[in-house]
Amino acid sequence: MKMPVLLRTLLLAALAVSLAGCDVLQSAYEQQIKPTLAQRMEDEVNEVIESAKDEVRQRIETLEPERFSCAADPALCPEITDPAMNSAWQQVTPAFTNQPGDRHLLYYLGVINQFRVASDYECRYRPYPDNGCAANTGSSDTRCNLFAGDVMRAMGAPLPTKGELGLGAAGSENSDPMTATAVHLNAWLLAGNGGWARIDTANPADLARLLAHLRDGKPALASRADHIAVIRPDQFIETLNTDNLGDLRIAQAGALNSNNTSLLKGFGSLDGVQIYIHE
Repeated sequence: MKMPVLLRTLLLAALAVSLAGCDVLQSAYEQQIKPTLAQRMEDEVNEVIESAKDEVRQRIETLEPERFSCAADPALCPEITDPAMNSAWQQVTPAFTNQPGDRHLLYYLGVINQFRVASDYECRYRPYPDNGCAANTGSSDTRCNLFAGDVMRAMGAPLPTKGELGLGAAGSENSDPMTATAVHLNAWLLAGNGGWARIDTANPADLARLLAHLRDGKPALASRADHIAVIRPDQFIETLNTDNLGDLRIAQAGALNSNNTSLLKGFGSLDGVQIYIHE
């Protein structure tokens, strides 16, 4: 049986006290024993955390098989029956939502996948006339803001509507329900609104924080004045740095509608791209 972490910590403290009067042993303790014990403790704590994540995964798979299937493949997601999915203007009620305090990678994937941005709901996520929908269901503008807005609203981290920013269409300046445009979302995020925090992409500690944040199933966005995209939680980069930042996986509507593409391909270049996270 493994010794409890607390008991080992107390024994470690007692050992330190007993060695305090012996310089040689104290030095050996500081240089060799202490780092080894600290690493073992960290490894065991990580094991506990990973075990807890596995328990959540098993619970989702067993008790919520439809959500688990959706997280695995967009084609297995239930159809969103809200008629507003045929519109570019209204907010929708999706099948799956996820709120702060209940985050998990699979929940986040299920929320993203249910909108099937690459294959379905073309009247919402593709601009007229390529969507084949009637002209009065939309405009020729790309729909990156709508997709990002749908995902983040379902994640309990909503982005503002045009009406909330006072930028709605004539006659509904303060009530327009459409998610704000990419340029206005970028300015809103940059101002630190809505509980979103900006990641410093030149800071290795911030990039490590971003990876951990995503793998914990917490939402993130990539934003620029001309585009916005959802950053996926399933990142297979071992260590994120400025050289491989463009390899981050995203889901987006836009010039390219994709459920899974790279940050670089989605934005064309990384110039001006900002990254934001939300609990």
